[in-house]
Amino acid sequence: LHVYAPYVNIPKDFVILDLGCYIGIQAAYFAEHAAYIGVDIDVPKEWRFQQPNVISFKQSIQDFIQQTLPQMDIDLNRCFAICSYVPDKEAQYMVAETFPYHKVVYCDEIISEQLPEDLLEEMR
Repeated sequence: LHVYAPYVNIPKDFVILDLGCYIGIQAAYFAEHAAYIGVDIDVPKEWRFQQPNVISFKQSIQDFIQQTLPQMDIDLNRCFAICSYVPDKEAQYMVAETFPYHKVVYCDEIISEQLPEDLLEEMR
């Protein structure tokens, strides 16, 4: 959860995408955001954390980005994607390349991070 806590100040009108969410308990940090979308291939949707703004997908990150995301009405400039502790390098790369604002971290090493400028100012 320590990966998610610093981002509770992402603007509330943003959609939070958690790619590799497992059961998605971290959704609790983002209960006031436009939506929390959790994607994980290994955990059934019914086992995931539930709250009114949660949308869950049981599929790979690659399939979500290539097949599902294009069908959704999401402004990628009002979206923050988190890919935490996913060992799949292809998935990490796709997240970093697809989402203007994102954090990709594996084993506490930041692989890629790009934050909205106003949030960067707040965090400094």
